[in-house]
Amino acid sequence: MSAALWMPDGKVPAGGDIVTNQGYADVLHRLVAAGDSAAGEAGTREARIDAARREWREGSVAKAAVAFLAEPHRHSSGTDHAGVMTEVDFTGFSAGYEPAATLEFRGHTIAKTGPWGQGPALLQTLAILDGFDDEYLDPSTALGAHTILEAQKLAIADREAYYGDASVPLDYLLSPEYGAERRQLIGELASHAFRPGKVPATSPSCRRSARSTSRRQPPGAVTVPLPAWVSRRSGPPG
Repeated sequence: MSAALWMPDGKVPAGGDIVTNQGYADVLHRLVAAGDSAAGEAGTREARIDAARREWREGSVAKAAVAFLAEPHRHSSGTDHAGVMTEVDFTGFSAGYEPAATLEFRGHTIAKTGPWGQGPALLQTLAILDGFDDEYLDPSTALGAHTILEAQKLAIADREAYYGDASVPLDYLLSPEYGAERRQLIGELASHAFRPGKVPATSPSCRRSARSTSRRQPPGAVTVPLPAWVSRRSGPPG
C-alpha cells in the first residue's frame, strides 16, 4: 500500500515529480463538507469543527479503519492476526480540550501540546534560543544549524527525563531563568552527552543508555535504550 502511494508505477520519484495522496485529500474534503453542512444549522466555527470531528469518528474514516483492521496482518510472531477495534470504539471516544502550553518568542505566541506529548520540547528549544542574537538562529548557516541543534538536544534530554502523564514541572522548564541556565551549556563544539537539566524537588525519570548501565546490571536485565541520536555523534534529528 505504501509503495503504491510513494512509488507510482513502481518507480522511485525523480526530482521535481509531484506525488499526490488522493485518499487523504478525499478524507479532508469529506471533513470540510461535514463542517459546511453544520454551518447551515448553527453558523459557528465551533459547530463546524464539532461536525468534522463527528464525521471522523462516526463516518467514513472510522468505517475504513475498522475494515482495514479486520483483515489479518502479519505480526512479529510470524502469524497473522486481525485488529480488535470496532466502530463502537471510535464513536465512544471523543478527544477533550485543554489549555495549550505556550511561550512568547520574538513577538509571537507559540502554542504546543502539554507534556503528555513532546510538544513543549519545541518551546524549551525556543526558550534556550531566545537569548541568542538573530545571527545564531539562521539554520542555513553552520553557526545557526549548530546552535539550534544543540538547543534541541538539551530540550529533548529534558523531554526524556521529565515529560509524561504524571506531574511535570513545565512552568519551571519553560521559565526564562531555566532557559538561560541551559543556554550556557552550548559551546562552539557539538556535545555528545545526554544532559537533562536539574529541576528542584523533581527526580528525572529518564532511561539510561545501555552503555552507562550495563556494567551495573545483573545477568538477564533489560535496558530500554535512549533515542539513537543520544549516543551518536550526528546529533538529534533535525
